[in-house]
Amino acid sequence: MGLGLSKEEKLHESVRQGDVESMRLLVRSGAKLNWTIYGKTALVLACSSPHLLDAAVELINMGVDVNYCDPDTQTWTAIQMAARKGLLQTVNMLLLHGANPLIHLGSERNALEIARHKGFVEIVCAIERNICFFSGWLRNFHDTDHGAWEKIWAVVLPGGTSLSMDVTKLKIAIYHHHHHAKPSKTLSIRHYTFRRPDFSHHDPELVLVDNSIFASGAPLTLRSGKEGDTEQLKLLYNACIGMIRTNNYFRAATEPAEDVGSISQEESETAAAMVTSIQTATAEGVPISVVGFKGQGDVTDCDSFPLTKKEWINEKSTTTLSSSCVICTDNCADTVCVPCGHLSGCMACLREVERKKIGCPVCRAHIERILKIYTV
Repeated sequence: MGLGLSKEEKLHESVRQGDVESMRLLVRSGAKLNWTIYGKTALVLACSSPHLLDAAVELINMGVDVNYCDPDTQTWTAIQMAARKGLLQTVNMLLLHGANPLIHLGSERNALEIARHKGFVEIVCAIERNICFFSGWLRNFHDTDHGAWEKIWAVVLPGGTSLSMDVTKLKIAIYHHHHHAKPSKTLSIRHYTFRRPDFSHHDPELVLVDNSIFASGAPLTLRSGKEGDTEQLKLLYNACIGMIRTNNYFRAATEPAEDVGSISQEESETAAAMVTSIQTATAEGVPISVVGFKGQGDVTDCDSFPLTKKEWINEKSTTTLSSSCVICTDNCADTVCVPCGHLSGCMACLREVERKKIGCPVCRAHIERILKIYTV
């Protein structure tokens, strides 16, 4: 592998060749994981090709900072590179391991903006699904007197570089077609006043009045994608005003338009189980935001359940994310079992428990899925 090369240069070369075993040996011998060479860290290099996914996973397992960027050279983050290359599987893997798709450097776009600009619809959906506070089909009424409306896909997203909710920065991205990567309109929630819907009505509506100095046109009048779906509109309203920060078990934006607003019984039961799990963890005093994953590292329908400080209810609980995993005892217990809600292990150990169908380490209840917990 080249004489006279530094350990970091050899590490980059091993990554380029996808030589995982050599990577391990070099890191054990002291190679710095976050070293930048030619404007790229080893992880950014690994996230630039679909053939280097295993190398990228190994780097993360060895402790590389998934969101690292050199403050001097202003290099891209790994997820920015993966989004630029259109690598959906790599983007999903990075999101699974806590990559922040909203980080941007200088005038460069963040990963979500890059995917939109490049027209990578599936990557846009994957990112928005991972970070949004609401996502779903709605009906936008242009003329409430005559009932004229259009179908839209709306996503409530963080407006800054942080994944936590700041009501003053929230945005609503509106899509008029599920095959579009770029939203047709993006609304800054801080510019709007919300008229609380009459949820006793069989088909309530949410009216958004633009208070900005550039306001023009009639207020925005929104109803659930499916007539009478009161719960969906509640989720949208609560997300917009910051009372509660949670997703419905929403469908992917690429789903056929004919299925507007429909949610199966199985999906509803899964959503209820997830909410029960989060409530259990919250009742134990754990301030959390959650991203759900199914299977052994496969990202399927990711559901975010970030909670506000008002929901950090029990101040007497001794259960915190500083507790150790009951299986390996080395890592932090940061993953909850659904539907029992026990916060007992780390993601790596509980993935293995789920795969072997052993059951929850605490109560032995069947594990339907596991959820990673992040402190706010």
